[in-house]
Amino acid sequence: MAVSTRQGLIDYCLRELGHPVVEINVDDDQVSDRIDEAFAYYRDYHYDAVERIYLSTQVTATRITLNSSVAQNFTNGEVITGQTSGAKATVVNENLTSSTGTSLLVAYIQGTFASSEVVVGASSNFSSTMTAIELGVVDKKYIETADGVLGVVRILPFSAINTGEAYMWDIRYQLRLNDMFSHAGHAVGWRKEFPLSASHGSHLH
Repeated sequence: MAVSTRQGLIDYCLRELGHPVVEINVDDDQVSDRIDEAFAYYRDYHYDAVERIYLSTQVTATRITLNSSVAQNFTNGEVITGQTSGAKATVVNENLTSSTGTSLLVAYIQGTFASSEVVVGASSNFSSTMTAIELGVVDKKYIETADGVLGVVRILPFSAINTGEAYMWDIRYQLRLNDMFSHAGHAVGWRKEFPLSASHGSHLH
């Protein structure tokens, strides 16, 4: 049925709850409050009436391609400097991946690297010539989303999924708690079921 007025929406909701066959013991002010909250939720999240879901994305490092397979010779955490441009960046790991082969992982770029310039590590004193650079999320300072994503209302920090660092109020624990409340026929416990679901989540990741 089409609902075109506030009172019509209230009447529809009460009928869905069983009224008038079932007595709905709520005050008119309580009904009004819930309607206001529903409208507020719709205004905040509807974005053309799409559903609200969680999406994951990896924060990537910038990849510098070297002219030879020597990336592992640079030290993680050291600053590299372009000898032509003077641009600087820090050598980093990306999740569990480190620099190897011709792919040097860096982040926090200051300045603009020149094409085919030599980069030198501050602590390793190792040098190599770069042939290309692909900016990661850290240096782009934005996250690309699919065309179907019409809005982002919150960003939750997600560290490594199974490092043993999670605790009761960690978002990873709370999501798994909601998803696996009825695990093996009883409520999820911290000591037994959470490590099991964390291990499963690491395989999915």
